[in-house]
Amino acid sequence: MSNEAPLSIDQAVSELTQLEPPKPEEAETTNAVEEVETEDTELDGEPEAIDADEEPDDSEVNLEDEEVEEVEAEEDVPSIDAPQFWTDGAKDVFSSLPAEAQSVIADEVKRSQAETTRAQQAAAEATKQSVQRMEELHNVIESVHTETATLDRLFDQRWNDVNWVEMSQRNPSEYLQNKALFEAESQALEVHKESAVTAQKEYEQQILQENFANAPKLFPDLLDVVKGPEIQQTLTKTLLSLGATPEELRFAKPGMLALAYDGIKYRDSQKKLSKTSAKPVPKAIKSKGKSAGNANSLRKARAAKRFHKSNSLDDAVALLLSS
Repeated sequence: MSNEAPLSIDQAVSELTQLEPPKPEEAETTNAVEEVETEDTELDGEPEAIDADEEPDDSEVNLEDEEVEEVEAEEDVPSIDAPQFWTDGAKDVFSSLPAEAQSVIADEVKRSQAETTRAQQAAAEATKQSVQRMEELHNVIESVHTETATLDRLFDQRWNDVNWVEMSQRNPSEYLQNKALFEAESQALEVHKESAVTAQKEYEQQILQENFANAPKLFPDLLDVVKGPEIQQTLTKTLLSLGATPEELRFAKPGMLALAYDGIKYRDSQKKLSKTSAKPVPKAIKSKGKSAGNANSLRKARAAKRFHKSNSLDDAVALLLSS
């Protein structure tokens, strides 16, 4: 215990008044500590409230997943090369297009190439079949001609030296039998020759039809049901009469056939003109006409000479034009 005497009331009040109040900084620090402790206490209870009342929205999660998938899909789209036969400029434009547009264009190009390939194969097959038909028909004609020549030779050997008058007087019965056999064989030979001529005409017509099929623009009249066959027949008859062979007609160019057809029409028109314009003329004019006729005859003779020497289709057309 202290030996100091107890303070009086007046002394205690005096000492209390002399005590210093706490500093402002210490007070603020004390208040801040108290506030932090209060906030920590409040935060300790918040996680349960979030878990219970504020769950994340599924739609937002799905949207994020879809965006991720789209990004991955864009990254997985392979690059498409432009068609190889395109120009460099076209390839540059193609590479600048979106992937979807490139895919559509590439598919269309592939489809177009496939269609072109199919068309080329069909044309090649048609050409192959046509050539095969022509070869078969040519072989048939060659066979018919050979058989006809053989039958004709055998017929001559059998009957050329027969004296029908002497046979009829010597043996009338033998004469009648041989005469009947001769008539039968003669008729069969004629039928065979007619078959050969028919086959030859069919072959020649087939050649012209194939050739004309490649030149409808040069021969508009060929599309006509009536005029087309007439033109083919006229060309066939005229060119063959001038010495052209079926093979030459087969491989003749459409332009050459068109020129030959024009020559035929010109010749026919000149013939018609000469018939309709035939009038009496003075002797002087007649003399000039005779000179002109001589010149035309000379040109025609020269053209005929060239044609018979070469047997070419070009000279045949020249001969037509000179007529």
